[in-house]
Amino acid sequence: MAFFMPDKLPLNIAIPATGGPEKATKNTSMQTLSQSLRRAFSRGVMVIVPVAVLVIVANYIVGFLRPIADFTARRILQADPGAFNLSYTLALVFALALTLILGQLANSSVGQPAMRWLERNFLQYIPGYRLLMDTVEAVFEPADAHHRKVMLAPVDGWQIAFVMEELPDDEYVVFVAQAPVPRTGNVLVFKRSELRETHLTAKEAFQILRQGGKGFTRI
Repeated sequence: MAFFMPDKLPLNIAIPATGGPEKATKNTSMQTLSQSLRRAFSRGVMVIVPVAVLVIVANYIVGFLRPIADFTARRILQADPGAFNLSYTLALVFALALTLILGQLANSSVGQPAMRWLERNFLQYIPGYRLLMDTVEAVFEPADAHHRKVMLAPVDGWQIAFVMEELPDDEYVVFVAQAPVPRTGNVLVFKRSELRETHLTAKEAFQILRQGGKGFTRI
């Protein structure tokens, strides 16, 4: 007796899925949570590091100036350094005066190239430095800084420039800012026809410069 065996047998065996959609959803949620935590932690570090550095440096400077403040209180003011925290108050005053003097030196024709070199080669690599500088600039920059007209000036190609003043004969005084430190740059005079209009606000232009040109396509 002969038996016929087909070459292929229909197999209707259901293989259970490993995990199913519930597991995939859980994995996605865990990844999202992990990314959110990492982002929150990194931004927290970017905030706390410059603040901690600022506090440590300020404390060190005040401590360094305390002997000078004590001497000033005793010998010059003929007062008790401990009365009304006179010594500490004088140290703070001296620290503020030193800050103003160093700031004036940094804004001088000699200090600006030195500051640009220092920021590009050292300071910008310190965690949180850029955040701290952006905050300081936002607090202490002139009130009308964000209302300046933004143009493109033909300097080694096209560079972002802020209109500072309009002159007779259809000329503009512009400040050509440098990246990534927009508070430094050059003051130049151009004919109005030599400049290009942009739709950027000054705040957007500052952001592009601080990011090294990222977002320039918005111009």
